[in-house]
Amino acid sequence: MSTSEIVWSTLLVSALLTYLGMFILGIPIILTLQKHGMKRLTSYAIAGFLAGVGFRCIGILVNWLWFAYQNNLGIGIAGKELSDAYLYEPSRLLLPGLVGVVVSIAFWIFSRPDLTPNIND
Repeated sequence: MSTSEIVWSTLLVSALLTYLGMFILGIPIILTLQKHGMKRLTSYAIAGFLAGVGFRCIGILVNWLWFAYQNNLGIGIAGKELSDAYLYEPSRLLLPGLVGVVVSIAFWIFSRPDLTPNIND
């Protein structure tokens, strides 16, 4: 695989996982944001970024824990790989976060929570 194929494949997988995350975690996040009166675009964008980065961290941990299990390695390799992603290759975490921002902004545009009444009213 070439570098551009890897980048596009990663972006595609990140987009799919972010949409899945919006259905699994997004509804509780949205209800929490609305409950606390956070209906602005920036609140949704920050939540989308954190969800994207969070899912990528989970993906890295699951991948490397599975690799360690299959090859009889210690589980410390998963933590090392995650810390390396933070320190030396932050784009591995930032790209899914940016996809999360795009998805959350698209959701905000479609739902326009700033125009709907609060669920507590």
